[in-house]
Amino acid sequence: MKKISVITNVLPSYRNDFVTRLIGSELIDVTFYVQKELKGVKHDLIEVDENRDNIKYVKSLTLGKNKLVFQFLPFVRLLFSTDVYVFTGNPRVLSTLLFSFILYFLKKDVVMWGHVHTAGASPFTENIRLKWWSIFGKALVYTEREKTHLEATGFTGEIVSINNGLNYQKIEAIRNKQEKHDRYHNGNYVSCARLLKKNRFDILIEHIPKVLEVNPHFTWEIIGDGDEFDNLTKLVDSMSLSQVVKFHGAIYDENIIASIFTKAKFLIHPGAIGLSALHALSYSLPIITHNVENEHMPEFSVLKNSFNSILYNKPENIYEGIKTAFALDEDEYDKLVINATYIPLHVHNTEIMAKRFIEIVKR
Repeated sequence: MKKISVITNVLPSYRNDFVTRLIGSELIDVTFYVQKELKGVKHDLIEVDENRDNIKYVKSLTLGKNKLVFQFLPFVRLLFSTDVYVFTGNPRVLSTLLFSFILYFLKKDVVMWGHVHTAGASPFTENIRLKWWSIFGKALVYTEREKTHLEATGFTGEIVSINNGLNYQKIEAIRNKQEKHDRYHNGNYVSCARLLKKNRFDILIEHIPKVLEVNPHFTWEIIGDGDEFDNLTKLVDSMSLSQVVKFHGAIYDENIIASIFTKAKFLIHPGAIGLSALHALSYSLPIITHNVENEHMPEFSVLKNSFNSILYNKPENIYEGIKTAFALDEDEYDKLVINATYIPLHVHNTEIMAKRFIEIVKR
């Protein structure tokens, strides 16, 4: 059985089913090397008591807000106890950069795992990062579209899409326990993401007066916390919209999230959508967002206009997307709802993720 070492930053709780499937696999012997926290970033992390032998904490040194990181890995032990090394492919983690080059010269089996493109990333630094990846023989990316993009850069090694997703079975069980609501007639609008500039929630706030002219019953609930929380709440107050926009803050309890999602008509994401797309679709919740792919995270590729989402041109045109949503008749809306769960059920979920991961490390 191959011994696999996964070197990454932290293990958020939404990865629990994926991690548990890998640790419980009879096909590989996997150990995760992670930090207890990311400096200045709030995360709900996996509880590791049950799997202590397979999840090792490492100390780290961080400069700035994770601009540069060095993890104090057990280098010698890793050299002699690992068959395949899986790194989060971010060169800002200097220890990964150093250790991966050592492994390259020693002709060790290395897999780089990460985003081919990240919203807001510099094309220059992105190109350097992908050049670094290209010296290794294997890459694990988040979506099939990212696999195509990486191939287009000239990467000649093996590429596997992990089909990033969530634990659909768990979400489905929680969803089915919720009280049923007439979302078409009475549903509100919801967002669930970290409150960062790249998520552009300020754009929607600024358009709400115009939205209310079309639908005076429009309300918007926001799940999440982040650097922009104070700025956004002040903007809402200055525009006298506190009865329209409700901030819940960060919520990690899936049962509470379910109670909000199952009452919503659409998830709105004005900026760079990522895993929250799969989260919403798992609740049969269609999505409204813009169609500028380069300004999204990889998971945007699961969205298809008029199939499971409403996509509009450019982030600044969010009013057009909401107006389209208002104009849908009940049959059109129901089709979006029915189609929404296809991707998280059949294509992007933690069961498939674990299979894809094992597929690349076993070769």
